Amino acid sequence: MKDRLGREIDYVRISLTDRCNFNCVYCAAGSVLRIPKEMMMSFEEIELVVKVMSELGIKHVRLTGGEPLLRKNIETLIEKIRKIDSIETIGLTTNGYYLEEKAESIFKAGLDSINVSLDSLDEKTFYEITKGGDLKKVLKGLDKVAIIKPDKIKINTVITKYLP
Repeated sequence: MKDRLGREIDYVRISLTDRCNFNCVYCAAGSVLRIPKEMMMSFEEIELVVKVMSELGIKHVRLTGGEPLLRKNIETLIEKIRKIDSIETIGLTTNGYYLEEKAESIFKAGLDSINVSLDSLDEKTFYEITKGGDLKKVLKGLDKVAIIKPDKIKINTVITKYLP
């Protein structure tokens, strides 16, 4: 598959949910209307989309949100995608809040890499940017991933002049 400039496209980003446990000041996710849960794509539908996309040359899948770890049994989806022969990598972008509990199971299911959105290492600033996020919990989750897949962690940071 090629984009309009003729470049090969070999990856797809799939937003698993519009829900998030944070409400970051810079993120539009908090201001959009919520899709009713029954209208969200099932894991079977997502698996079918990835299969079709893989036939078009997609090799890399990134699971995003909202907060993708809010989807119950996300490990099942990762396992389904991992079984698609031509998919080479599965990544996930998260705010990190649920990593301490989920890191082992998502990597065991077949996740290859993780991106964690981390906008401050100062607890007060982090709390105010995320409107209630717990920096210590996110850092514990990062520590857990560092034990399991130390070379497969990336940090995303939004640079902003916003200071609460």
